[in-house]
Amino acid sequence: MSGSVALLSDTLHNLADAMTAIRLWIAFSLGRRRPTRAYTYGFNRAEDIAGLLVVAPIGASAVLVIWESVLCPSSRSRIELSFQPPLRGWSK
Repeated sequence: MSGSVALLSDTLHNLADAMTAIRLWIAFSLGRRRPTRAYTYGFNRAEDIAGLLVVAPIGASAVLVIWESVLCPSSRSRIELSFQPPLRGWSK
């Protein structure tokens, strides 16, 4: 919409924060479960797996922002992502 790498960065950061909260909520809910016959030590490892899933979107957004920061000034083109068309309809 605006072609700004800074706005793209902030949007991706906010989306990653929202997804982080959801993943951590699920992991902490699983972690409170009692041990079962199949999982004799309980579900505390769910928090560790959630930690890895939290790092993934942050790393992906960093790679995308760096990629766009390097390419955008050299190509002088607008940033076009697949999720922008629905957002354009909401902003009118």
